[in-house]
Amino acid sequence: MEAAQIVFTNKGFEQATMQEIAKEAGLGVATIFRYFPKKEQLIVSVASKIVQS
Repeated sequence: MEAAQIVFTNKGFEQATMQEIAKEAGLGVATIFRYFPKKEQLIVSVASKIVQS
């Protein structure tokens, strides 16, 4: 989720890709999709983490 936050911050939600998030995290894109099948689910998790902290 940290990698997603970095990519979303730098590129914006619409321009960010799951491939870029996977690369930032040092993971395969299939691994990201296993836990977050849609980019929208990932942004919700990132936003929840930010709100909780």
